[in-house]
Amino acid sequence: MNFENSFKKLFKFVAADWERQIAENFRTQSFYGNNWKGKSNYPGSRQSKTLYRDGDLQNSVQVNDNLAAGTISASSYVGYATIHNQGGKIAVTARMKKFFWAMYYKSNNALTYSVKTRAAQNTKRNRKLSTEAGYWKALALMKVGTTITIPQRQFVGYHADLEAAIQKRANEVVPQDLTNYITSVLKRKK
Repeated sequence: MNFENSFKKLFKFVAADWERQIAENFRTQSFYGNNWKGKSNYPGSRQSKTLYRDGDLQNSVQVNDNLAAGTISASSYVGYATIHNQGGKIAVTARMKKFFWAMYYKSNNALTYSVKTRAAQNTKRNRKLSTEAGYWKALALMKVGTTITIPQRQFVGYHADLEAAIQKRANEVVPQDLTNYITSVLKRKK
């Protein structure tokens, strides 16, 4: 009986299962059925999925198994993954204000300017600010250092469903006597 091969197989299966569960969390916009708080519902907001604009965050999450260390971990290369997974407060920076202004002009379909005076034209289009533009403008007008609260929208972490998947895989892959040992260790940790 080769325990090392059993453990390698178990780690690979559990890592793959966890990766599928994380993808499912993004698909259902929940953490194992516990729905995420919605996006800011400002009028005119795009009705796309929460935490999904171009798929960067979801695609950045990688599950890594390390048999030597006895760990399976998830990581992301995007800097904003942690704040969305855990929630928290962020301070407005000058760089963020530039982004907010850029989004304001983009959502406002860019103002049109007079060629001669280089001033914004007094047109109906320029006067009519969309609600989305108003939202971005309000953010852009915030003072540097003001805090913004980001709600927790957890997509990675411990859950009983994950433990159940590990137990199921352990029962399938690892010999029964070792499974009993793992079960007793898990019960001792609770």
